[in-house]
Amino acid sequence: MNAETVIQNIVTKYFKQGRADMLKTEGIAEIKQALKRLKIPFSGVAKQIYPITKAIENELQKQFLNGHLKPTEDMLKQELKNIIIKNSSAVTELQEKIEVVLLDSLEAKNVELALEKGLSKIKIEQRHINTEIFTTKLALSNLKRSISYKSAGVKRLQYVGPSGTVRPFCEEHINKIYTYEEVVSMVNQFGRPAIIYCGDYNCRHRWRAVIE
Repeated sequence: MNAETVIQNIVTKYFKQGRADMLKTEGIAEIKQALKRLKIPFSGVAKQIYPITKAIENELQKQFLNGHLKPTEDMLKQELKNIIIKNSSAVTELQEKIEVVLLDSLEAKNVELALEKGLSKIKIEQRHINTEIFTTKLALSNLKRSISYKSAGVKRLQYVGPSGTVRPFCEEHINKIYTYEEVVSMVNQFGRPAIIYCGDYNCRHRWRAVIE
């Protein structure tokens, strides 16, 4: 058995047992021990662990969601419209204008292009336009993932992404695991559903299914 196989087996086991959050501690210790028995120096293969882990995570997610509901673009647009309308009661005047543009843009075939044109008319800075576009694209992607999770019967989700975050919401929840229902009830500091927007503008975190 070579080092790559050892790492793959242990990492896969942790994911399937719903213990992915323990990979950096208990998982690494177990990998070191297994390699030591095979007389393979850990220092020579340490750099392989992260790419192997990401590849296994992606493959398990594909396997888990395969055959379950794959929401259409129209379904996603309509669901996002419902979310925006439902959560638009406590927004600033500028944000209200932005959300009106966003709702109109969701009717277009090319959401990104329509959103950019609409936001330009409000005369906000280009960097803010780019932020709104990026956040909307992420929201649609997260929405697609959350619908698939619900259809697949996912029980628990983990908040993952870059560490060293400064946003209170992300700092509070990073790497923690919650039930699907708990995540659905969460709102971020901007008052928007965290399952779709995570920490909100330009957020690079996401909810990952805990495969059990």
